Amino acid sequence: MIKLFIFLLMTIMILILQINQPLIITIFMVFMNLILTMLMGIMNSSLWFSYIMFLIFISGLLILFIYISSLASNKTYQFKLNYFFINMLIIIMFFMILIFMNKSNFNYLFNLEITPMNLNMFNLNYENNLNLNKIFNKMSMIITILLMNYLLYTMIISIKIININKGPMRMK
Repeated sequence: MIKLFIFLLMTIMILILQINQPLIITIFMVFMNLILTMLMGIMNSSLWFSYIMFLIFISGLLILFIYISSLASNKTYQFKLNYFFINMLIIIMFFMILIFMNKSNFNYLFNLEITPMNLNMFNLNYENNLNLNKIFNKMSMIITILLMNYLLYTMIISIKIININKGPMRMK
């Protein structure tokens, strides 16, 4: 299940790089946000953290969308189905090659099974129940890295969308 979510995240990231329309990019970013928070909920065994992160991401995306849509030009988006299928085929082939050529490292990277020994920190009878979940512990290290990459990726996309020469900039 986790591998499927990570595959969907990577697919959406690659598809976003080829789109120039702010509305479509925002829709893809909302899907990425939803997948990322579901992944965080599965990995953390606590849905409250992922719910709060979902609300934070959505609010940031709404602010970015309002800012970018006021600066971007009003062009109609033409969806090319053949181009989409070719991109999806390339993405699927790339991930299949990645899985088969580097199978041991791929399994090591996504080996996120939670054993009963790792669940001791979620036990309510644990003597330090004030430290239920630390942000930078070993179990949530991958989530933290995913969040950092997500923020970097959002910054790169917003810089890619805002180009002074392609659209109108409101001076007044």
